[in-house]
Parts: sequence; C-alpha cells; structure tokens
Amino acid sequence: MSMVRKLYGPYANPLTRIVRGLPDSWNPAVATMEYLYTAAAWSPCGRFIAISNHKSRTEILDAATLKRLNILGFLEGRTRKLVFSPDARLLMSFNVRPDRFISWDLQTGVLVSAISPKQWDDHEECHSITYSTCGTIFGALIRRLGTFIIRTYNVHSGTHTHTHPVEEEVVRNIWTRGECLRFAVVKSGSITTWEVGFASRNAPTEVESLPLPNNSPYDLYKNSLRPVLSRLAFTDSGRILV
Repeated sequence: MSMVRKLYGPYANPLTRIVRGLPDSWNPAVATMEYLYTAAAWSPCGRFIAISNHKSRTEILDAATLKRLNILGFLEGRTRKLVFSPDARLLMSFNVRPDRFISWDLQTGVLVSAISPKQWDDHEECHSITYSTCGTIFGALIRRLGTFIIRTYNVHSGTHTHTHPVEEEVVRNIWTRGECLRFAVVKSGSITTWEVGFASRNAPTEVESLPLPNNSPYDLYKNSLRPVLSRLAFTDSGRILV
C-alpha cells in the first residue's frame, strides 16, 4: 500500500512525502520521496501518481516503486489541478496564467488537447474537474464573483458543450456517477446532491437530501467532499462525517 502525505515546506508551499508499506511499517527503511508540488493526483487503478511542480512540469510515477515513468513536458502557467480519466489513459491538468485545460495521453505522452476557454476571465476560479465514464467529456466547477457554474467540454475537440448555472453555494468537489455529473449544495441543516448528464442541455435535477449536524457550518462549503460508492465523506470542524 502507498500513501501520499501532504506536508508544508518553506513559504507555505505544499511538500509531498510518498510512503510505501503498511502504516505500522513506515520507518527509514521504507521507500519515501519528497516533492515540492503545486498539484497531485492518484490514478483510479492505483498504479500511477501524477505530480506537478512549481516549474509546471508534470511527472508520472509508478505508485508501487515511486519510479519516474514519464515527464509530460514544461507548460506555461502553474498547474493547479490534476485529474486522471476513469481508465487512467488520460490526464487532465488545469493551468493558470494562461487559464486552460490540458489533456495528455499517458500511453504515448502526446498532448491531446489544450483548451483555453474564450469566456474565461480573471474573476473565475476552477475548483474541481471530473471526466465522464467514457473519458470523452469532462466537467469543471467554476466560481465567478461568488456564483457557481458547471461547464462541460469535449476532451478531444476542445469544444465547449454546455453551461449549467448553480444558484446555491456548491461544495468544492464534483464527481461522476454513471453517465451523469454530480455536485452537492449545502442549505440549512442539509446537504443536497444534484446531477446532470454530461451531454445534456437540461437543468440539473435533485437526487437526494441528507441531514447535517450543527446546522450546516460554513466550512462545509470550503472542504472537500468525497463520494465513495454509496457514501459521502467530508470534514467538519476537525471531524470526518460519513
């Protein structure tokens, strides 16, 4: 088993320590690696780790040996997000200045697409990215001047397909379930899951609403929500809620 631990180095930059082995065997003899990074991701199959550094170079590591498998080149702008496709054949990065979504083929190391949204402006932030199950479309959660929108794009052509505005405050992670993109919003006392088809022009529809303790503390908006099978997990005031 491998694990990525997020530490903090000089100037509050994230420093990753990758450790191999079971938790009770983490000692100086276990393989470790320290890396000053701006973004990191673990592939769904568990075989690869992608890490980007402050020089905007993305490296692919073997998750079992920590051996470098490939370098995906140097790109203009700092990488803020890294996401693997469901089959781990593609890697999506989001780079700022200029703001663009960049997709790589991991088998060949070839650049698949570099999407620079025409409607993007300096007030927009990308909080989360998720691929469709087939890996041909991706969705991005965008925050602009306090409001949220979800945009979908064709991975290979770079075409913007749909935009879905969201009126409520959205938890910062979006995810894929079946053929749909899902997201969650927090209201007083509850968290509600919504979904929309990746290729759908229709408005998102409500899936379910779950009760929350403590009358929905504000930090739920800012913390990561992790869907695992039929469960949702997120942090709240130093606790993990499932």
